[in-house]
Amino acid sequence: MNVTMLGLGIMGGGAAMNLVQKGFNTTVWNRSQAKAEAVIAAGAHWAATPCDAVADADIVISFVADDAASKDIWLGENGASHAGALAHMKASAIAVECGTMSVEWINALAAEAQARGIAFVDAPVTGSKVAAAGGQLTLLMGGHADVIEKAMPALKAISGTQIHFGPVGSGAIYKLINNMLCAAQLVTLAEGFELARKGGLNMDVVAQAAQVGPYFSNIVRMKLPQIISHDYSDVHFELRWMLKDVTYALALAETLGVSMPAIEITQAQYQKAAEQGMAGMDASAVVEVAGKP
Repeated sequence: MNVTMLGLGIMGGGAAMNLVQKGFNTTVWNRSQAKAEAVIAAGAHWAATPCDAVADADIVISFVADDAASKDIWLGENGASHAGALAHMKASAIAVECGTMSVEWINALAAEAQARGIAFVDAPVTGSKVAAAGGQLTLLMGGHADVIEKAMPALKAISGTQIHFGPVGSGAIYKLINNMLCAAQLVTLAEGFELARKGGLNMDVVAQAAQVGPYFSNIVRMKLPQIISHDYSDVHFELRWMLKDVTYALALAETLGVSMPAIEITQAQYQKAAEQGMAGMDASAVVEVAGKP
């Protein structure tokens, strides 16, 4: 099976390495070739453009940051210097978008693929860079069951869990829900810790108590060391992308007529952190502004 990976960031790079290591004939493309050096050294083929990368692919997986980057890759829009990958894929191939996108764009992309006779799956992921490197991501999938089944060998190579929510777009909906809930928990955690600090509690003891409390979730477990040390340089997920995902979730809520005042406040905290120079830090850096005037 020939598999192409478009985008070699934290998630895409780890996923591509797993494809190579598990025996797939893997072609990769990234805006910066430097990020591809490790996976090329492991045996992947480099392509100069997304169009070259997808020409012989059976499965094409995209791991990019947002709608604009996804449009660049698939359609060649938004100033891309190349034609879109969809136009150069085989009719029998399957396009898979693993980035966290707006539901509006996922539905539009699926329609573009269908118009070209190409099957499409939306499969955003959850998991850290450790999970990506270990092939243990969770895929939140939307698409036809038969198409997903055909793509499953490649999808299993990059993930430990695969959850099929229903038709195209349903994976994207759940991923936005997942990320907005994680974002909100970090904000409320920060507010609670600030209250503890102002109340004179020993913060080392507070951190110890947090690990046995009912709110000790996976997101708290992963982010607590950074929050306690105030060191956000080990980036698992940039704050700017959490802000983007919360913004996409609010746009979906508006479309569906759902009121989400708590998430609006959450978005404002991430926006505040981004404006204070934390956009490229790990998302846990939001604690530096949440709970403070």
